[in-house]
Amino acid sequence: LGFTTDLKQITSLLKERYPFKSIYLSGFSLGGNVSLKLLGELADSAKDSNIRGCAVTCVPFDPVASQGKLDQGFNRAVYSENFLASLKMKAENQIKLFPNSFDIDAVRACRSIGDFDEAFICKIYGFLNKEDYYRKTGSKWWLSKIRVPTIVINARDDPFIEEKSLPTEADVGEAPVRLIYTDHGGHCGFYTTETGAPDASLPLPPHGWLAEELARAIEHIHLSLEEKKN
Repeated sequence: LGFTTDLKQITSLLKERYPFKSIYLSGFSLGGNVSLKLLGELADSAKDSNIRGCAVTCVPFDPVASQGKLDQGFNRAVYSENFLASLKMKAENQIKLFPNSFDIDAVRACRSIGDFDEAFICKIYGFLNKEDYYRKTGSKWWLSKIRVPTIVINARDDPFIEEKSLPTEADVGEAPVRLIYTDHGGHCGFYTTETGAPDASLPLPPHGWLAEELARAIEHIHLSLEEKKN
């Protein structure tokens, strides 16, 4: 959910190879959560890593509040059960490589992703339980520590995220983080209807609204920073 080691290593490598280039982070869903959490962890040192800004979307800020949404109705039937099956398969492969590293029978008995997190993730990574895991990997509690311009776009009707758990300005504090919440959009389900022609004779653009908005957000941040230099 919120392990940041890989992303931190990549940004360090980019700075090493391109020391005079600016780095902007962008991600969706869990990738957005990881990006925000890393920026919170880095705080002022993000600028030392050449990270200048961030634009993310559909972020599960608070896994503690939203975890139960995955095990209800449509989410469970279409997403969670299939995802859980793939997780169990990975666990079966891992137990062959590292015998006795966790209780494979407990993993096989899991009926939900929360059960899997409890039986596998917590045991492997040393969390007390799934609530401890979710609390320590959610980005919501790191937002106020972010020190580079950041734009977040989330839909209030996202089926994977508990609306009441969405961060507020109080969670952001004085951090340069702008929260944008739309009424509709689902989980990465924003779509484009405008074609640019009054008679709708032109084809839809090859990208959707969300990709365009994230790109515009990064461009806006970049140009604003460049103006401050001049």
